[in-house]
Amino acid sequence: MTEEGAFIRAILAAPDDAALRLVYADWLEERGDPRGEYLRCQCQRVGLPPKNRRHAALRARQEELRRQHAAVIVPWQARLTLGRVQALLERMRGQGEGAKEWPEVYTPGPRLTERALARWEARNGVALPVEYRLFLREVGNGGRMPGSYCDFVLRPLGPASVDRTLREAFPVPTEQVRDRVNRRRASGQPARRGLFPELDEYDSERPPPGCLYVGSYPSSDPVFLVVTGGQRGTVWGLAGWWVPEHEPLGDPFDVLTWFESVLLEARQW
Repeated sequence: MTEEGAFIRAILAAPDDAALRLVYADWLEERGDPRGEYLRCQCQRVGLPPKNRRHAALRARQEELRRQHAAVIVPWQARLTLGRVQALLERMRGQGEGAKEWPEVYTPGPRLTERALARWEARNGVALPVEYRLFLREVGNGGRMPGSYCDFVLRPLGPASVDRTLREAFPVPTEQVRDRVNRRRASGQPARRGLFPELDEYDSERPPPGCLYVGSYPSSDPVFLVVTGGQRGTVWGLAGWWVPEHEPLGDPFDVLTWFESVLLEARQW
């Protein structure tokens, strides 16, 4: 195992150990690797309220690094998240009857091959986001977890399906998404209702252009993945109103971070 491989293995074994992540960040920065600064910004934001100026500056720097070094940072971040997801699924499957963390087990569908993914992308004229491709190849194509109210469901990607609207631009530019969410938070008003009126005409039967219907929450509210434009890779929910789903720190969810958050919440269902 390489030295970096040992760092990653240790971090996946103790995902809440901030000190370990900072040591890894030091190791990366000593080698001139931009992932080190990215990881350090991520660690320093923990504990800071989203309205804090330092938090905003660190988040802006993270976004800048992600844009400048996308080929290095995006697949690396996705692999780390995938490792945490796989560890959660392993714990879920191996839990004992006497002390179950999760009341039910998530069962993924069969994984897709690279050939099947490439065929789907060629037919639809779009490249799937890195995180979703990893999920389909390493976790499964679709899946289900029974719930006391409604099941948590991921819809399978039909290898033969063709949807030409996926090539069209998502109707809300990234700048508008950020500005509207920030203004609503600053005003103290609910961040969900009526934030994106240009999406009011769409529903689960007719989603916005550039959106793939990927699943539904245990409340049966649909969830969509944006596959084109500036919002590419982000997850949006339809719970009466269209909203971008976010981590507690304010970062938009991709498929892997969204799925991880649902698994963690599922322990309390």
